[in-house]
Formats: sequence, C-alpha cells, structure tokens
Amino acid sequence: MIVNAKNDPLDSNGDEQIVNVQSDGTVLYTPRASLEVPCTIDVSKFPYDHHICGPSVSLWMFDNTSVHLMAPQTGINLEQMSPNGQFDVTPKGVLAAQFDYNGRFFDSLQFQLEMTRRPVYMTLTILIPVFLISLLEGVSLVMSPQEPERLSISITILLSFTVFLGIINENLPETSEHISLIVVYVTALQLLAFLVVIGNAIVYSVHYKSSRLNGMSDKRHASSSTCLRHTKISPAKEISETSENEANSECASDVCVVTPVRRPSKMASSAEKLNTYFVVTHIVLFMLVTSVTLVISFLT
Repeated sequence: MIVNAKNDPLDSNGDEQIVNVQSDGTVLYTPRASLEVPCTIDVSKFPYDHHICGPSVSLWMFDNTSVHLMAPQTGINLEQMSPNGQFDVTPKGVLAAQFDYNGRFFDSLQFQLEMTRRPVYMTLTILIPVFLISLLEGVSLVMSPQEPERLSISITILLSFTVFLGIINENLPETSEHISLIVVYVTALQLLAFLVVIGNAIVYSVHYKSSRLNGMSDKRHASSSTCLRHTKISPAKEISETSENEANSECASDVCVVTPVRRPSKMASSAEKLNTYFVVTHIVLFMLVTSVTLVISFLT
C-alpha cells in the first residue's frame, strides 16, 4: 500500500489482481496508479528552492519474514513523464527502510524525487521589479522640499510593495514553519517605504510653515529704496525756447525703486537639514537590509 497517499491511487479490476509469478518465487505486481502524496517543502529560498518528495510503499499484513520488498536496481524511470514548466523533476533514488510494529519488522520503500523550481519567471517578474522599485525610494527624498509631488511618489512606491507582496504570497503555501527570505526582504522594504512617507510629510510640513513665516516677515521688515536719476530729453527747439530753470525742472525727476529685504528663514534651513538626514538614513538602512538578506541567502 501507499503509506503517504492522500487518495486511493490503485486502479484495480474488481477482486482480481494480475501479477507475474516467476520460477524463483519472485512476484511482479505492476498496477496502474494515480498518486497524490503530501510533500513538506521549505520555501525559505524561494524562488531558488528545491524539495525532495515521493511516495512511500510498505506492507502492513506481511512482515519481512513473509514478504521482502527490494528496491529496483534501475532506480526511478521518468522517461514517460511530461516536463513541468514550474519544477525540474529528477530521480533521487529509492531508499529501503524497516519499521517495527509489535515486535514485527515490515519493509518500506521510499521513492525520492528531487523537485527544483525554475527561477527564471519569478526572477524577471518579481525580484528585478522589486529591486528597481526599492532604488526609487530615495528619488522622492532627493527632490526639493518645496515639491509636494515627493509625498505622492513615496505613497505610490509604498503601495507598489504591497501589490508585489500579495503576488508573492499567492505563489507560496500558507505556512509559518518556513518563511521565505524574499517575503522578509519585501516586508522590510515596505517598512522602509513607510518611513520615507513619514519623512517626506515631516519635511514638507516644516517647509510649508517656513514659507508662511517668510510671507509674514516680508510685511514687517524694512525695505531698501534705490533712487535713480531719470532724465527726460526734449527737442532742441523746445529747449531753446524755455528757460534754463524750467528745462531743469521738467527734464529731471527722482524715481525710487523699493526692494523688499528677505531674510533667510531658520525653518527653511531646518527643512533642508532634516531632508539631508532622511536621505542619509534611508541609504544606510537600504544597504543594511540588502546586505543582510544577501548574506543570509548565501549562508543558508
């Protein structure tokens, strides 16, 4: 029987079973079967993970003194298997084992298949876009503090990480035994994007308050005036007909240009310093998260 089968795989012909009995006592039983067996998988290295699964065959009615199960010398033949687009399946071998039940020993055969995930699709559709979006997190911080679009850009990046995290979870089993490293990495980038949104909101708020204070201070502060000598040129005939005093009074006038004095705001400089602090902090945290993820992926 199939020990770890989740269904009834054997295709039987009623009560009759066809077997091949040889002269040396060897009985060859080759039933058709559609197997559905559970497999414990480790997705910590998704999408570069590989697993070992397969059915386990054993006898419960006859111990090894009556029936002895032997592993086939040719191993597992997968020539008739259709290729799978998600996993690369290769035979690992057949493991013979025994288990004890009430002092009687029973033979068991474990057919092991190594399933290696094909990572090209996941790399092109998930890993590379996530890494590129993570690089765009710092773009909003590089923009001028007076640009309100920097806040909308950071919110868009935060939502993008949420979408990619949902796509990754759709391709992973719902288990807490093994957590995928890429899920932890995207979650860390999502938290970092949330901090970028908070930082942009703080910088823009400080800059907005400084702009209002500058507008109020322009009305209170003194203004400097510059007087220019403006000369009006008249034709020669008119100048000869008028007296010299009248010509001087008509041809000369003082024009004053008033220029407001703008003093640099302390809050404006504080917004720039705060923005620089957020940029440096973001770069350090991003490099730290990425480097730790790479080190863990290579060590495990």
